[in-house]
Amino acid sequence: MRMAFRGGLLAASVLLLPSCGLRGDTWVHVTVHNDGDAAVDVHAVAEYGSWTSWDDPLDLSVGPHGAAEFHFVFNNLDRLTVRIYRSSDRLKIFDESWNRSDLDHLDQRVEITVQP
Repeated sequence: MRMAFRGGLLAASVLLLPSCGLRGDTWVHVTVHNDGDAAVDVHAVAEYGSWTSWDDPLDLSVGPHGAAEFHFVFNNLDRLTVRIYRSSDRLKIFDESWNRSDLDHLDQRVEITVQP
């Protein structure tokens, strides 16, 4: 009885591992530093391709003298695009894309600093 209970706990913990993000995925880490006196809006899109194509968009705001970090799964990533706008008037202050090999050369880490 005790052995069956332990086996059940082991099976339950194995089933929970993928939902905890421990599947062995590699990640692209993006950090946006806002060194200016105005807030900025960040729009990032990860484009994925395999047997189907899909996008993973992200929108967030970074306050004056603040920073934000976000992550995308690197597996099957084709392109990452980041656009940054000044919040007050939507003036585009940053617009860049990286393909998979670019991100690989950057060790899957992108650091962006803006001064709106």
